[in-house]
Amino acid sequence: MRLTSLPAATALFITLSNFGPAMAAELPVAGTIHDPRQMPEGIYNLDTSHAHTIFFINHMGFSNYAGGFNDISGQMIFHPKAIETSKLNVTIKVASVAVNSEKLVGHLQSLEFFDAAKYPDITFASKTLTALGTDHGTMTGDLTIHGVTKPVTLDVHFVGGGVMPMINAQTMGFTATGAIKRSDFGMTGFLPGLGDEVKLDISAEFHLADSTPPAQKH
Repeated sequence: MRLTSLPAATALFITLSNFGPAMAAELPVAGTIHDPRQMPEGIYNLDTSHAHTIFFINHMGFSNYAGGFNDISGQMIFHPKAIETSKLNVTIKVASVAVNSEKLVGHLQSLEFFDAAKYPDITFASKTLTALGTDHGTMTGDLTIHGVTKPVTLDVHFVGGGVMPMINAQTMGFTATGAIKRSDFGMTGFLPGLGDEVKLDISAEFHLADSTPPAQKH
């Protein structure tokens, strides 16, 4: 098997289409805040265009096969003065799974794997957040896949924050890594040749929601 049909093949779902020719000559580094406690409090919406969830799974002992999902949405309730109380909810559409084979995409959506018709969503709801330093920590939450909910812990790093110049919005970016066993979620097809451990690589940007009523905007 090969890795392919990912919409942004060079970076697995990182979309650069928002940067038009007018911006190509010069683009500032906007994420210059590296302590999340300096960011505004509020509700932040996940930017689907600048997010990826990539998974890696051992293929018969020959390779670590990669795939991911295109349709990711979510919301973060952020409290900079009490970061441990911040909350995150994310939904991934199983039908958006992407790998290097259209045939395999269909197989992954079938009863032998995700069963997308019966279980269309993967969800994550954070429960606890533990700061281990200024810009990193661990997040534990409930992960639901294939109709089964299990706790999972992710190592989270704050990449940067600041005002996104294209949309003039307060923005924060994070990465997260972790691992799960697919058998814990009832996905036992083709074990042990197709590995049980699934490694996760996640990256996402979040924009502060605009709560100003339209009539008050200038």
